[in-house]
Amino acid sequence: LSTNQIVATMSCISKLTGIQNLAPTRLKKKIGDVERDLLPTSVEIAEAQVDEKKSKSCVFYYIEQIPRLFELLIIASLRDGTFEDSFNFSSYVNKILFFRGTDRGNGDTIDMIRLGNRKNGN
Repeated sequence: LSTNQIVATMSCISKLTGIQNLAPTRLKKKIGDVERDLLPTSVEIAEAQVDEKKSKSCVFYYIEQIPRLFELLIIASLRDGTFEDSFNFSSYVNKILFFRGTDRGNGDTIDMIRLGNRKNGN
């Protein structure tokens, strides 16, 4: 379950049972803190050339351990039953596939990785 799904489920249970304060205060923040520990990230500010004559300070926010990200994506897909064999959607047999895409907009460049073996995409 996602963080929002957990919070919504706890809220629903609380309303159905009439139990006040079923979840600890600031549940979303506490879940987020645990999630951040599972996948460490780093932030750096560096000078980057933005055109032929100009450079500026840019923020680089990145995941330090890409193999750990791959592992977590596979585990999540296996756990929720959405993992499918690669041969169902490609010519590859018994392979784990990851797809990567890059998007630019509003001055940001975002690099995305997703598990290809997950049924119905993300």
